Amino acid sequence: MLEPGQQPHDNLPFYLGIYVALSALSALVGVLRYFWIFCGSIRASRKLFDALSYCVLRTPLRWMDTVPLGRILNRFTADFNIIDSRISNDLASGAYNLFRVVGVVVAG
Repeated sequence: MLEPGQQPHDNLPFYLGIYVALSALSALVGVLRYFWIFCGSIRASRKLFDALSYCVLRTPLRWMDTVPLGRILNRFTADFNIIDSRISNDLASGAYNLFRVVGVVVAG
């Protein structure tokens, strides 16, 4: 409600400040979300690499002779491609959609 003698545009700095603060908070949350997800992806990739390396390097030599080296490297590459890129992007977009739902529930 406007007070007597107050113009509607007198509140512009107040509402503009709120808008800028919400935009900055949204950008910060987005950056932190991606940072958290990609750090988790790197941590998962390191654990998977350690576990796979441990298993492959301790297999019997008979298995190493029968399985081509290209197949072993292909399996490593495929697993790390999924861990490094696909899962982290899927989690990031899932977190984004969750924040959108929370925003709609809070606003509505």
